Amino acid sequence: MTVRWPDAVRRARARDGVPFPVALLDSINRSPEAFAGGADDRGSWIRWLLISLLLCPILVGYGIVLGYYWAVVKRTGSMTPRTSMRRRD
Repeated sequence: MTVRWPDAVRRARARDGVPFPVALLDSINRSPEAFAGGADDRGSWIRWLLISLLLCPILVGYGIVLGYYWAVVKRTGSMTPRTSMRRRD
């Protein structure tokens, strides 16, 4: 039995397949201090991102990657688009 994906899902899978491995590599390369719960939290996020690789064909994996972005990357990042565009005098 072959799965016939709708065209929009097929295009999204072909176009947006990169965020999953990149988010996983990012979580592996970040220090445990970047996570709110330390090393335990880091291990949990790595497991969730591995699960997201399996769930990306049904679009559930995107929610996991967005959760990782807001919980870890956004929390530890100091640059925002607005601050990076300001002129420094």
